[in-house]
Amino acid sequence: MEANEKWHFGKICISRYLSWEWLNTKGLS
Repeated sequence: MEANEKWHFGKICISRYLSWEWLNTKGLS
């Protein structure tokens, strides 16, 4: 896998994680 693909995959994972964190925070408050 090229470094570019890894970075793209990493960005997807991070954005998904952040959106889940955001949803959880909204749901709790």
